Amino acid sequence: MTRFKWLALAPVLLVAMAASFAADRDVLVGSWRLVSFEREYQATGEREYPMGKTPTGYILFHPAGSMAVVITAEGRKAATTDQDRAGLFNSLVAYTGPYRVDGDKWITKVDVSWNPAWVGTEQTRSFRVTGDQLQEITAWAARPDSRIARAVITYERASAIGSEKIKTMLLRPAGWSAYWSRCADGASGVSDLLFETRAEKVLVKIHLPYGDIRCEHEVTITSDVAKLRGCRDPAVTIRFDPNDPEYPFKGGGDNCSEWKLKAK
Repeated sequence: MTRFKWLALAPVLLVAMAASFAADRDVLVGSWRLVSFEREYQATGEREYPMGKTPTGYILFHPAGSMAVVITAEGRKAATTDQDRAGLFNSLVAYTGPYRVDGDKWITKVDVSWNPAWVGTEQTRSFRVTGDQLQEITAWAARPDSRIARAVITYERASAIGSEKIKTMLLRPAGWSAYWSRCADGASGVSDLLFETRAEKVLVKIHLPYGDIRCEHEVTITSDVAKLRGCRDPAVTIRFDPNDPEYPFKGGGDNCSEWKLKAK
């Protein structure tokens, strides 16, 4: 009997694990613009700029669990000789693949890379997100000159418009209509959402169309992201999308639910 109980619980546990992994990824999801690329030496703490003071690049994390990064050094020019082409290889970082988050690290299973030696490997990066800034830190490794060093790479959120702007947009007097679906039980519907401020906090009042269900929760707003709770979802994350005027806020919650907010 115990065995059958575990078999019955297995689908529920898998859904819960998937929701947890998705929540862990939320902090990274989006597009980040490169700010700086530094190399730090373990023995002295000295830092240098192997990509120059003004490198360019982006790193993107997709909600479904894939990532891609391209970093180019400053001063790159079109190659005319084999030596130039070799130099371009050394002034580029680019790879992509599915990723997962484990605490303060993300691990990418590389499937495409500018460096063929990386394909099929797992690349682990420590990270820290502070406001609209993402800092990536590689593991310590020996350089050709035997010195131990690591890369410290800083990005800023490319789509960030600021928490105060997001708050102003959410605090519409008429509120929002939320179109939602929950794939765990197949339920879907439309809810009324009204955001308001109370004692310096932003609250959301949610009214579900069936059974006259109402709930009220505090909202956390950072950059272009707002985190709240639904009446049934323990956690919902919605993100501002400037390219969709009809549904400017979209996101998801636990039980792989999907939310789309439309201004009323």
